[in-house]
Amino acid sequence: MDSSFKEPQEIPPEDKVTLSPLDKYRIYGKFPLNMVIHALLIVFTTIQAMIILGEFTDYFRAQEKSFTNVLISQDSKENRDYPRKIYLYDIKSLQEHLSSSLEKMLDSNNTFLTDIIYVNKSNEEIQVETIEMDIEYKEENIKNINKSNYRIPINYYYYVSKDYLGPFNRNYTDDEIKQYLDIIEKFELEYRFKTYVTYFYKEHKECFIWTIKQIYDFIKRAHIEVSLYINNEQCEEKTSLSKIEQFIITHLWVHFVVMFLSTISIFLSLYNFYEVIKINKYRKTIQKEKKKQKKLDNKILKESVIIAKPLNKWDIIIVIGNICQIIGSILGLLENDNMNGSMDMLIGFGVMLCYITIGKYLDYNTKYALLYQTLSHSIQNIIPFFVGILPIFIGFTFLGLLLFWNSERFTNVTDVMKALYAIVNGDSIYDIIVDITDKNNFYGQVYGYLFTILFIIVVMNVFIAIIQEAYVSAKVASQSQWIYSDLLKKMDNPENENIKNLNLPNIEDMSQTEIKAELENRIILMNKGLNKCRELIEEVEDKDINEEEKNELRNILLLKIEEIDQKMEIIRTVWFKKENI
Repeated sequence: MDSSFKEPQEIPPEDKVTLSPLDKYRIYGKFPLNMVIHALLIVFTTIQAMIILGEFTDYFRAQEKSFTNVLISQDSKENRDYPRKIYLYDIKSLQEHLSSSLEKMLDSNNTFLTDIIYVNKSNEEIQVETIEMDIEYKEENIKNINKSNYRIPINYYYYVSKDYLGPFNRNYTDDEIKQYLDIIEKFELEYRFKTYVTYFYKEHKECFIWTIKQIYDFIKRAHIEVSLYINNEQCEEKTSLSKIEQFIITHLWVHFVVMFLSTISIFLSLYNFYEVIKINKYRKTIQKEKKKQKKLDNKILKESVIIAKPLNKWDIIIVIGNICQIIGSILGLLENDNMNGSMDMLIGFGVMLCYITIGKYLDYNTKYALLYQTLSHSIQNIIPFFVGILPIFIGFTFLGLLLFWNSERFTNVTDVMKALYAIVNGDSIYDIIVDITDKNNFYGQVYGYLFTILFIIVVMNVFIAIIQEAYVSAKVASQSQWIYSDLLKKMDNPENENIKNLNLPNIEDMSQTEIKAELENRIILMNKGLNKCRELIEEVEDKDINEEEKNELRNILLLKIEEIDQKMEIIRTVWFKKENI
């Protein structure tokens, strides 16, 4: 048998709570299965996100941009990437836009660089010469109108082309079309077709069904807003590839691997919950034994405090992430058309939580866990602070909406909140203030300066102060952690401490000067430890906890002080006496 292999040993309850997975493996030989499974999940969920969901991302984005270029004018500058809506303000513009869109889409072979094949709702290939136009009327008007007064037929759908625009055809006068527009809310054209993408593997091609809705919205009455809804789904077509080849190239195996690892991770987390319940039950037993004893037993005192561990928040987050990964992988196996739906969201949440919960293992090292500890210390102050400023923010939101409703940035509650949030984060402050002062010079300046001063100068600085205070608290807590770590290792028999327990250097090989220097260093360190223990005792007195818990913590620190005193006495007597310093 390999001498480097360590036989697994029974882990004491206090070490189950305090030791990291690697320490448990190093000391007791327990394989860190949780950590390994977590690392594998990170690898495979990253593959799942980067390859499976990102494989056709560039193609989808390019194809959507191509469709948008045809159906939405390039003259619009409303979006940085490519426009998704334009506005039409007269009948002539509406007719020209309809005619141009239909001409290009019905002559698709000369419009696009790739072939598109029109299909019906059953995904069967068809030849099209017209496109269906669906009309949505204002129901309260359609019931009471006299259809004989309208030259334009009032139908719920029309089949239109570049030469025949249905109710907006050029043989109708502008007044007749305006009369017709007065009774409708919106209308839309739906284009349904499929495209093929050559796959890198052999001669395999991926097929996608595209549904594009060109929506003309007249709800605001002053103009027609033209927007696009684009969706795609994977075709269900026969292929020459074998099932094994399909399984490999479609990356279904990654879904199975992620499901398998997530299931194991859930069971391990549930086992951790069970262990915590067992340890807490054991703690209650220890506490009962402690109450029966008149004199406080050192071992019982240690176990009654160290074992007091709540359910691990990281395990709860891990389980939630695993559930997202499992459901997302199942959708990936069952719903090939869910390319832009809930599968993306679930797998995305699964990957995010998988990376975030690395903090579970960083918590064992205070240097790397400082961010998580800072958040933990600050959250109890951030939430009340946030609740306190929220009514003020909402008040400014509605005030801005009522004062500057004619600004494009203040059209509704959501847009106002976005604008104010941008100001708080230092984005577009000048542009927003100039915009609202153009609408109302006096109120715009008062509103802009007051909100900026209150939220940037006051609120943000208070928020930073809360975070800074939490950071300092977390830093101090990490620096004082050595007291509790040493307490676990040295507390069992402090009255039997001897010179060997001090890990003193070999004094036979040291000069008198070196011995004196070593002695001074040890005394300085121990005095720091004593001072730290006394400071912690004062902090315990100020803590908002019950008297019983205060006594337990106070006794622990007093025992630690006594232990340090004993070590210092050993140095002063045994070492001084032996070397006659």
